[in-house]
Order: sequence, then C-alpha cells, then structure tokens
Amino acid sequence: SEKNANAASLYPFVAYPRSQGLISDKLFSLFTILSAQATSHTITIAGKIVVATPPPGARRIVLFSFPTAQKMNFENFELNGPNGRNGSDDLDASCRAKGAKGDDAFRMLVLSPNITVNNFTLRLGNGGDGGGATTKKDCKPGNARGGDGGEPSNFKIIATQNFKIVGAFTIFPGIGGRGGDAKAFGKDGGPNENGGDANANAGDGGKNNKSLSI
Repeated sequence: SEKNANAASLYPFVAYPRSQGLISDKLFSLFTILSAQATSHTITIAGKIVVATPPPGARRIVLFSFPTAQKMNFENFELNGPNGRNGSDDLDASCRAKGAKGDDAFRMLVLSPNITVNNFTLRLGNGGDGGGATTKKDCKPGNARGGDGGEPSNFKIIATQNFKIVGAFTIFPGIGGRGGDAKAFGKDGGPNENGGDANANAGDGGKNNKSLSI
C-alpha cells in the first residue's frame, strides 16, 4: 500500500512497506510514530522507502528517530533518496536571461552506537537540473546563461561502537543535475541599423566527485 506521513518537522515521504521486517514489530510506526522511544534496544528496519523531492524551504528530512536504541539493523531494506530541486527558469523576460542553479541533493546521515547491514540497497538522489534561460526577441545584445546542475547526494554512516556488514550492501550513486538550456535572440539588422549580437551558454552539469572511505 501507499501512504503519506506528515509531521510538523518532517517532509512527507511515500513508503512502500513489505509485510515483514517491521519497525519495532509495528508497521504503523513507520507512518505515525516517526520519532519515538524504541520498544527494545534493537531496531530492525526493513521494506522500501521512496523519498520525493522536497518543496522549497525544506532543509532536513527525518525518517526515523529512536533515541534510546542501542542497535540498528538494516535488513532487506531499500531506500531511495530525494533528488535536488530543479533551478527556476528565466524565460522571455529580458535581454539578459539567467537560469537558477539546481539544488544539491540531500546528504544522508545514519547515527547509532551499533549498526548492522544485511541486504541494504541505497539509491542516492540526483542533483537538481539547472534552470533554462531564454531572452526576449529583438535584443541588442541578447545574453542567456543556463543554470548549473546541482551535485548528487552523499551519505555518512556513523557507528560509535560497531559497524557490521553481514549481507549485501548495494549503493547506487546519484548523478549530477544537467545544465540548463539557453537561447538568445539578437535583433535583426536593417538598411540603416546594425543587428544585435546573441550569446547563449548552457549551464554546466553538476559535479559528481565520489570517494568511499571506511
């Protein structure tokens, strides 16, 4: 089934739970008790969660908070992280058009004293696309610059005591957002008038530098 979870400090996400491997043995806790005391010292997280691109202004997404848990097991679990927001377009408004930069995708942080991974698939979000830029017609000159793409997501897992990988841990890195398109229109020349120059430069794709350290 599909369900949206809403909380004051949490951006709604869409979850596709399986019928087994529940959080604290209670499926509804995934949707209704997003921040809670753990019912035991070990929390097992399973199923599938797809986090949609958040709206403007959202800076943090909290999926789970179990402050008393001493151990977290990621077992038969898939997490699809959110993409960065696309940059806004600047279209047909002036002779100097500039698309906005795409937002970087969110960074994922996992923190627990003890963490065990047993068949965990992590799909990191892509960077947001740069905004497009198009000048008005008959510019003299017309200059358009597409927005740069945002950087893809990254992640950090911190276990203050023990970190174990006992099953598959599959990571799909995100990609940088594409640069925005650009179109510029110069004014046509006439018998007694020079035409206008038109300069258009697409935005750069988002940087995608990856490294893995343990």
